[in-house]
Amino acid sequence: MRDSTRAENSRRSLSPSEIDGESEPLVEILMSTHNGAKHLEAQLDSLVAQTYHNWRLIVRDDMSSDKSVDILGQYSRRCPGKVALITDGEGQLGACQSFARVMKHANANYMMFCDQDDVWLPQKIELSMNQLLQVEKTNPGIPLLLFTDLTVVDEKLTLLSDSFWRYQRIDPRNTTPNSIVFDNVVTGCTT
Repeated sequence: MRDSTRAENSRRSLSPSEIDGESEPLVEILMSTHNGAKHLEAQLDSLVAQTYHNWRLIVRDDMSSDKSVDILGQYSRRCPGKVALITDGEGQLGACQSFARVMKHANANYMMFCDQDDVWLPQKIELSMNQLLQVEKTNPGIPLLLFTDLTVVDEKLTLLSDSFWRYQRIDPRNTTPNSIVFDNVVTGCTT
């Protein structure tokens, strides 16, 4: 799936440093892989192409039998300091526990989840951080969860729907605790 964060208009949005007068805050991107080699390079390329530059990928492979670990190693060498590959010797844990292990290695104030078969649009982090930093200004000290819509595509990235919300008939304004837990209003790869 292609994950998209929509701008309110066609003008360039402000960078986080333009919003608060400081440098861009670090965003840690959390990923777990398992036999994802087929799509992994496209996702990693989409991360490298982000317009927001202060990010770091923390990734754990969950015992892949394909080339996933090799691909992650290549990107780790190609992008030093950007890709941190966790090698914990824990074996295959499954997606939930593997992501939990990745979260233990995260230290940044801002985190985003990403799936191995996503392809992020170039401004995903920038637009998300712009929105998040603006909301933080009016809600200081309150924990926030930002989630976005995504574009639905097939494995060849052919557009199936420009909105996952419309595609699944999801109302993103329905953010009651029950809705978040039971109706899957928040898609993990868009947080």
